[in-house]
Amino acid sequence: MLLNEVSFVSFSVSSFFWQVLGEC
Repeated sequence: MLLNEVSFVSFSVSSFFWQVLGEC
């Protein structure tokens, strides 16, 4: 369960990161 949460959080962060990079 913990691994799943970490994977989900990491995915959200990277997805947000790509959105910020795309705006630049």
